[in-house]
Amino acid sequence: MSNNSSNALIQQLLKAEQEAEEIIKRAKDAKAKLLNDAEIMAQKEIEQFKKMEDELFKEKLKELPNENDTTINKMREETEQIIKKYRQKAASISESLVNFLVTNVITVNLPTNTLES
Repeated sequence: MSNNSSNALIQQLLKAEQEAEEIIKRAKDAKAKLLNDAEIMAQKEIEQFKKMEDELFKEKLKELPNENDTTINKMREETEQIIKKYRQKAASISESLVNFLVTNVITVNLPTNTLES
């Protein structure tokens, strides 16, 4: 094998390595963006949910004929139970959501034709 063909093969390998590094960098950037977007979406949903529940609570308070301590305490207990239920639900869903995100973000489908050229 001549020196020129060896150099050409080395250059081809270096180019393939550089392309692979670029693909990996793009995959990592995409993963970071997906995780950031998921966190932003989750925060928006949490804020929306809090607002909705707060409005519902205020409406229930307005519907009460007289606001004595026992009624308010009962409402607080009901609210705490609802909050507890949703926190438990969020805790049970969070693990599967993290697993889903990790599985889909870590699994990168690389196009095979970019390495063949």
